[in-house]
Amino acid sequence: MKKNIHRCAALLLCSFALFSLLFSAACSGDKDGSSKTDSFGFNEAQRSSILDLAEAFIECGLSYNADNALSISEIEKFIYYLYNDEFTGSDAYSSIDASEALARIKMYFGIENILHTHKRGEGQPFYYSDGKYYVSHKDGVVESFTIVSAEKDEDDHQTVKIDAACKDGTRVVLEMCFRIEGDDTRILTCTRYDEK
Repeated sequence: MKKNIHRCAALLLCSFALFSLLFSAACSGDKDGSSKTDSFGFNEAQRSSILDLAEAFIECGLSYNADNALSISEIEKFIYYLYNDEFTGSDAYSSIDASEALARIKMYFGIENILHTHKRGEGQPFYYSDGKYYVSHKDGVVESFTIVSAEKDEDDHQTVKIDAACKDGTRVVLEMCFRIEGDDTRILTCTRYDEK
């Protein structure tokens, strides 16, 4: 009888330890909002694209849907939003090969024809020259991301809800809809909700 009680107690203790370990792993996420155990089925490239676009939309302050279409110049400016915090250095601008930047824009927005905005004066955040984009440096605006949910509809579009804590103390919730095929991630809509 005592042996059975000891076995039950040991089994209960092991079950509790295993539950605690699984609960801890499920709750712990990386700084980029990715959880080790729940990535909502996104691979690393897809998750990276989703979060890069989320930060770009938070920084630009725009929504994107049927009622709020983006102009070609606004889409081109996403080159600035996507790259401005990826560079460090003493120079005011860093360069990115235009073919790489435009391939990223084509994947995200599905367009190929861009204005190639040239330098018009000092303080311009980005410009194109001789096959390169020059992007001024700026610190990222987001402190942390959490992917709250991801749901696929009958058209295989993914609606992703993202909660972001910004460095200025603002909390932004984004609802973004994507068409994802392999590593290609195309943004279809983005609605933002801001809270202080």
